[in-house]
Amino acid sequence: MKYLIMLITLFLMTHFAFAQKIILAQVELNEQTDNTFFSQTKSLIKLTREEKGCVSFNINTISQKPNTIVIFEIFIDDNAFKNHLKQPYVVEWFKMLNKIKKTELVITELKTLN
Repeated sequence: MKYLIMLITLFLMTHFAFAQKIILAQVELNEQTDNTFFSQTKSLIKLTREEKGCVSFNINTISQKPNTIVIFEIFIDDNAFKNHLKQPYVVEWFKMLNKIKKTELVITELKTLN
């Protein structure tokens, strides 16, 4: 049922003028990144998807660069995104990321063309 609600919300948000927060971020990790980081990342994904106001949250690696991760997230509005950033598991994940990143995290805010 939650996924049906998410799909309906995503459809409505992309077809009507809703205030939404869409973020695309990318960072390259050190070559020695271990499985602990990826395990914590899976937990972050699960917990974030359960947050009120989260429409979509995905973290992927680039096929040709497995140590580069790309984060794509959609929240219903700026407040939901700000609330997400305050969650303890998000704060901890960023602390871990800062220890193993090779490049700075590049964050781009996207806007939907209607």
